Amino acid sequence: MDGVNIKIIEFIFDKEHFTLSLVLNLWSIFLLPLLYFIGTWVLKKIKEKKSTDKDIIPVKLKYKIAGAEIEYQIVRNFQNIEIAHKIYIELITRKAAIEIEEEKGYFRNILS
Repeated sequence: MDGVNIKIIEFIFDKEHFTLSLVLNLWSIFLLPLLYFIGTWVLKKIKEKKSTDKDIIPVKLKYKIAGAEIEYQIVRNFQNIEIAHKIYIELITRKAAIEIEEEKGYFRNILS
């Protein structure tokens, strides 16, 4: 039993007339763009489900300076959370690098 050969793309170069021809299967013209758009749509939906921005609630802050009460709202997003996390890590790891002087002893008493 002979198999069926389906050519999706075929390049033909004619040396006599110095021409290059491209032959495409009709199905590939319709199916390849359709598969591309379906793939990008599916990836977009997956990214939307994984998005962390939907779960983040804006934070309202109030404070008083010189008798004036100020209220503002911080819209948290992934970039702000990442920056805050980097600052937090920088601050908590900095204590390990600070030298403890011999005479000043609160930390010295705790660590010894």
